[in-house]
Amino acid sequence: SGACLAAVEDGAVDAAVILGRANREGLTCIKLHSIPPHVMLSERHPLASKKSLTLEDLRGVPIAEPEDLRCCRSTVTEHFRAKGIEPLYVPLDPTPARQKDFLDKERGAMFVVADPSLRKAHPASVVRPVAPEDIAPVPLCFVRSNNDGKPLLHLEHYLLGTATRLRRKRA
Repeated sequence: SGACLAAVEDGAVDAAVILGRANREGLTCIKLHSIPPHVMLSERHPLASKKSLTLEDLRGVPIAEPEDLRCCRSTVTEHFRAKGIEPLYVPLDPTPARQKDFLDKERGAMFVVADPSLRKAHPASVVRPVAPEDIAPVPLCFVRSNNDGKPLLHLEHYLLGTATRLRRKRA
């Protein structure tokens, strides 16, 4: 999300789909959907046996701060602080080897979107939902430059229609 947003801001791409909101001058940001946050841990982590995690469970646990968290970091941090918890963010290179060490050796946690492909990339990990009363779902947004014309407006309307159909199917 952070790299995609930067590409739109720099004019390298016309639009992107990102996690989190982008309230920036010169950009239009439209919420398409919301995704409940999850946390990935090593299967040997003391919290791995829990069915879901609270922010209190994550007190003192190193939390990965990958580049792409920048769109959501303020939201996540606000939720932690509302519970009286200062999150322990750790810079993390987005390489599989570094992520594996962080999860296994440093007993860290990574906020993720529940995606079956994570199991392939991190076979010795588990993904747990965050308790819904602790943190709001993360918005999935379409962001585009205000300078772009009709083709992107058509794409925006298409994505909004698709998101609406997905919500209806789940209900």
